[in-house]
Amino acid sequence: MSSRESAILALTASALMGVRRSYAKEGKFNKFYLVESTAWMQESFVSVLGEHASRLNIQERPSKDTSILEYITKTLFMVTKPGAAIAEGLSGKGSVNRGLKKIDRLLIPYFDKDHGDNLSVTRVYPKTKVVRGGTSTKDAIADQRRLSEGPLNGERESGLEYGTIACCKYRKANGTYAWRIIIPGTDGNHDSPMDWYTNFELMSADERQRGTAESLRFLDETMKQAGIQPDDPVEIVGHSQGGIIAAAAATDFQDKYDIQHIATLGSPIANFEIPEKTRVTAIEMDDEGIAALDGEANPHTENWLTIRCSVHEEDAPKRAFPGAEVSDSSGEKNSTHYPKYHEAGYRYAYDTGSKSVLDHDRHFQEVVEGELEEVQYYEGRISK
Repeated sequence: MSSRESAILALTASALMGVRRSYAKEGKFNKFYLVESTAWMQESFVSVLGEHASRLNIQERPSKDTSILEYITKTLFMVTKPGAAIAEGLSGKGSVNRGLKKIDRLLIPYFDKDHGDNLSVTRVYPKTKVVRGGTSTKDAIADQRRLSEGPLNGERESGLEYGTIACCKYRKANGTYAWRIIIPGTDGNHDSPMDWYTNFELMSADERQRGTAESLRFLDETMKQAGIQPDDPVEIVGHSQGGIIAAAAATDFQDKYDIQHIATLGSPIANFEIPEKTRVTAIEMDDEGIAALDGEANPHTENWLTIRCSVHEEDAPKRAFPGAEVSDSSGEKNSTHYPKYHEAGYRYAYDTGSKSVLDHDRHFQEVVEGELEEVQYYEGRISK
């Protein structure tokens, strides 16, 4: 904020170093070296962008006879005076989410007009066994990877072409039920509630705006159809957008469901006001980019555990604990936002015997301790 020109120069210089490293390592341009080389300043840079967005003087909604282009030009570039910005309390933590609160006033009417806002949720039945159950965090992350990577990689063996929420129903020894919900990341389908645009609403600092996000509504409707009761213990596992949905649900569904634990993979969730009753296990790669989009480091509280992971080559210096090998890895640098990297990172953290990791895993298992009775799959669609 104090030296924007220097920050832009530093970002540019870091990006150029990434380009240089890309050609030195692989003899060609690979965009993921840019993500790696700028990782050190991504979080703070995004925070600055959020701070500026927080000061935008955007109207609540356009008039009926105002075109989208006219609305953008007349409102997006009208900035409040610094005094007004201070009066609104725009400095400090959560600038990205507050900035999105302002920007969503502009975007939500456009998104609803383009995509529609009518949500339908249907139970579907995959062709293969995607979610296999188990109680540990490792089991859940493995299931999350299988659920996410099919649509992400274009594999359709399961028949799940859209982002699909899986609900695992566990029967406890006393006859009551507990649930594990697994939510994939963005699927990129234009008529899906898991498309990229819903992230804007989902990360808003305004609870009402978050409530209009098709992806959060998708989860709510799924939980209703699955038969989850207000007193049933629930844990949610989410990758990328799925993790943001989990954090939003833990924040906004406190009076509707008993969400006791969430586990997120590569999700920007630092600014959600998750209650103390809900434990958080957050796994982030230090160069994936997506997890830095909240512009803040995760809170250091008793109910939060953040596992930050780094990817290195096989010939890297030996460490006290050898790195956990990433499955299906190749010599070419790829995005570390894929769930397989978070899976390997968690395995590494668990194998170190960290007391915090073991304690969170113990709690994660206790939530659904019992016998897996069934797995239900739900798919959503958006229409005008």
